[in-house]
Amino acid sequence: MALSNRQLQLARRPSGLPSLQDFTLTSHSLNSTLAAGQVLVKVRYLSIDPAMRVWISGVKTYFNPVNPGDLMPSLGLGEVLQSASDKLQPGDLVRGMLGWQDYAVCQASDLQRLPKDNNPSQHLGVLGINGLSAYIGLVTIAKIKEGETVLISTAAGAVGSVAVQIAKVKGCRVVGIAGSDEKCAWVCRDLGADACFNYKTVTSIRQAIRTHCPAGLDVYFDNVGGETLSAALQQMNQSGRIAMCGSIESYNQEAPKPWTNYSTLILKNVMVQGFIVMNYAQEFSGALTQLRTWLQAGKIKHREELLEGLENCPRGLRMLFTGENKGKVIVRLEPTARL
Repeated sequence: MALSNRQLQLARRPSGLPSLQDFTLTSHSLNSTLAAGQVLVKVRYLSIDPAMRVWISGVKTYFNPVNPGDLMPSLGLGEVLQSASDKLQPGDLVRGMLGWQDYAVCQASDLQRLPKDNNPSQHLGVLGINGLSAYIGLVTIAKIKEGETVLISTAAGAVGSVAVQIAKVKGCRVVGIAGSDEKCAWVCRDLGADACFNYKTVTSIRQAIRTHCPAGLDVYFDNVGGETLSAALQQMNQSGRIAMCGSIESYNQEAPKPWTNYSTLILKNVMVQGFIVMNYAQEFSGALTQLRTWLQAGKIKHREELLEGLENCPRGLRMLFTGENKGKVIVRLEPTARL
């Protein structure tokens, strides 16, 4: 049978902050007749992530550029409605690249079946790519140790907030950077950071880091790049480590600010490593087991900025760069009856 399927497609490449006008909402008939190995999925939740801004910029990275007219790709959660595969059955909860649309026809082999629970959206955040990014960056790459001083940018964000708590669980002194006094208070009060400063109100990011990390930095978990990375470099201790998870400061800029102070890498034997979390898939099972254990024990908290309706996906993407969101941005699509 044919279904009416709404999609959000890229209409044009954004200039600066992404807007609603950069996307087009279309509707077309989707034939639900499946080929062998395929499943029909009703999309329930969509993950909104900063990297999407890079995908629509035209730059080829680890992900092929999204071109005008293309469906906007997105990690999502959905329910299997129909199956032509012995790997998945109707009713299964799955995670995969579903895209900004109501329904998706996918290869069953491209999807991961998830356990059903009372909070399925957590599989897009703390128990998804965001939690895994925090864990891999700090534990696998930076190899944090008890007693070290760890600086984390975007400490109130989906990745940064988990990173703060992992570092605390590991016995580190943790300093966060966030974009409002309210977020800084939450990072300290609820997440347990030892300090957090508002980068929008300090006179100098470099001086703020020196004030809050007088004994220097052993580890910097970088989500922003640019000026903040340059400032952190100047305060690194000998044999310090920097895990570069993101560069959100540059995503909306045509001419990003370069980072400086390269000589510190040599003089202080500092390791800098950028990473794409999907390249560490062999670590996921152990990392998720540990994250789930901490979550159940109350050692890790998380919060979500939940938006309702497919049409709010562009708004969610914009929120990541204006700082309006409080926690992981997720769009929930209206449920429909099973076919």
